[in-house]
Amino acid sequence: MVAKMKHDMKAILGEDFFKEEVRCDYRISEKQKMIWVMQLDLFLVFEEICKKYDLMYYFIFGSLLGAVRHKGFIPWDDDIDVAMPRKDYDVFMKVAPKELSEPYFLQTPYTSKNCYYPNITLRNNMGTFTAKIFKNLDYNKGIPLDIFPMDYCNPDAVSGNREKVFNLMMNCLAWMKLQCPDLPQYQVEKSKKYDTSNPLRDWESIQKIASNPEYEGSDYMMVSVLVSNYQAPPRIYKSKWFEGTVLSKFESIEVPIPIGWHEILTEGYSENYMNYPPVSERGAINDQLIVDPYTPFLIYK
Repeated sequence: MVAKMKHDMKAILGEDFFKEEVRCDYRISEKQKMIWVMQLDLFLVFEEICKKYDLMYYFIFGSLLGAVRHKGFIPWDDDIDVAMPRKDYDVFMKVAPKELSEPYFLQTPYTSKNCYYPNITLRNNMGTFTAKIFKNLDYNKGIPLDIFPMDYCNPDAVSGNREKVFNLMMNCLAWMKLQCPDLPQYQVEKSKKYDTSNPLRDWESIQKIASNPEYEGSDYMMVSVLVSNYQAPPRIYKSKWFEGTVLSKFESIEVPIPIGWHEILTEGYSENYMNYPPVSERGAINDQLIVDPYTPFLIYK
């Protein structure tokens, strides 16, 4: 099945883009290429809404590294991450649902029952992209574009706030796991240790902690809603690095990246960020995911 997309991606990317190829000694299959195509289309949909409402946005994390180092996707990566200043993020979350039509969907706890991830996600319903553990949980599992809020922060309070956010996030994930009918017993027992009574309350608490108005105008910013093992210690950035954007090539389009892209990448990946990892560390798509760009998630289910 060919995915429905708003944009003529063959005209934008060229027909050769859809073919299997090798980049940086890593083989990229036609399936992975189609995932990329759908995510680039999602980004263009996202960008159109942002431009209509004059919202700031920029590539972040591995997508920023890809834009600078590869002028496109990191060959062994499988998603696009964008960030927005909190005030713009809140506006986008409010206006996007009325701007979208099938097959596009903005996933938030207010629009998608049973889903309490700490950030919001723009999805194309014509594909499937989900963690295996949630394969039978009833929520939208289309191909994603992850959108993160960038919040001002107080470096002296980051440790305590991260612990609070982590505990609340674990409450939300535990609640989601306990809705899965085939959850292994050891996961059931583990999840029951968390307060899972009101995931929406906990999700809203995460947003309040992350967007504390006392920190407004701070010299430092971070994606405060994102707490995970691979991001320890936390990435704290200088606010001035995000005061504007410049355009960077990303595959066959141009995307905005923060003006402090060099400092951001150095903070996140060290000063050697332009060096490729060893071939043995150029991983494939996460084996804990189910990814299928050819099958709508409702059919896959």
